[in-house]
Amino acid sequence: MEVAAMNINNYAEVIAKYNKRNCEKVEPGFKTRAQWQQIWKIETSQANKRLSDFLNSGIMEMKKFRIQTPSGKIYPTIHYKAIK
Repeated sequence: MEVAAMNINNYAEVIAKYNKRNCEKVEPGFKTRAQWQQIWKIETSQANKRLSDFLNSGIMEMKKFRIQTPSGKIYPTIHYKAIK
């Protein structure tokens, strides 16, 4: 089916399939800053400071994963994992 001949529903299906194929699976143990913030029950600035300190001291590692954001777009998002 040509793109010009697609109706809006078909176009949305094609985009959804494309996005699903281009997402990465987040490895176990990795969480976003917001997820760590909820676990620690602290404010955003405190979470940013804590993550920065942990990264610099080697307690945590950082990795980007291409995930689908709430808006539906695929975006490389930073995730953090505690190093054991």
